Amino acid sequence: MRMQLRAEPWPMGAHPPRPCPVCGEPWRPWALSRLPCHGKCLFTEEEQDKILADPRTQKEVAAALGVTVCTIRAAEGAAHRRKRAV
Repeated sequence: MRMQLRAEPWPMGAHPPRPCPVCGEPWRPWALSRLPCHGKCLFTEEEQDKILADPRTQKEVAAALGVTVCTIRAAEGAAHRRKRAV
């Protein structure tokens, strides 16, 4: 992972958009999430490719990495888009 997950989740309430610390695009933290950036930005391109090639289910990969299934889906989606662009 590029960054560590937050020790404490983001508090409840509205969070204004801010730049993602990895890609710089607008990002809005979700309440109760521990992500420090976009889900797709949490993993390097090499890690995204490994996640995409992993034979386990998304749920099993997410549990092994300590993230949500949505974060795994975001990483896989980024890997798919990158492969289609080539």
